[in-house]
Amino acid sequence: LHKEYRRQRQMCKETGLLDKTIPIKSIAYELGFVDQSHLNAFCKKYLNATPLQIRNSSEVKKQSEN
Repeated sequence: LHKEYRRQRQMCKETGLLDKTIPIKSIAYELGFVDQSHLNAFCKKYLNATPLQIRNSSEVKKQSEN
C-alpha cells in the first residue's frame, strides 16, 4: 500500500499537474482517482498541499527564477 502512494505521488509530479492548460479534474481521472476531491485529499495528506497550491507554487518558482 505504501508503494502505491509513493507511485501516485511521483505520478502527480510527473503529470501535467503543473501545466495550467490541463484541468485538475482531468489529471485526477488520469491518475485513477474517482474525482477531483479524492486527488485533493491525497495531495493534502501526502504532499501537504492541494493540487492548485502545487500548481501555483510551481508558477511562483518559475517567476522567481527569471
